[in-house]
Amino acid sequence: MARFIDSLDLFGRSPGVSTCGDFTCAICGTEYNKGNDDTESYDGDSVLYTDFAEACICGDCFEVVEKEILHRMPDIISWYCKILKTKEETIKKQKEQLKDVFLNIHER
Repeated sequence: MARFIDSLDLFGRSPGVSTCGDFTCAICGTEYNKGNDDTESYDGDSVLYTDFAEACICGDCFEVVEKEILHRMPDIISWYCKILKTKEETIKKQKEQLKDVFLNIHER
């Protein structure tokens, strides 16, 4: 499967980032540019990567992450709807509290 949106960063957000320094992918474990930081040699090949869920992921693994997220999308949408519903109820309660404060402000 090819990436749905082929961008450097995940999901078409931005152009992504790259490094010529030492880098180990949190998904596949591949080590790139090993020793470049020790020798301060940063003129070689750069490695595309992104930060996702506090993990640095190489460009070769973007497709794996995208595929997994798309596969889990029904669960993600259900989870997110529950969050929105909770926030909606909280905001409604806060608005009612503020309404009471403003309606009763003259009584203080």
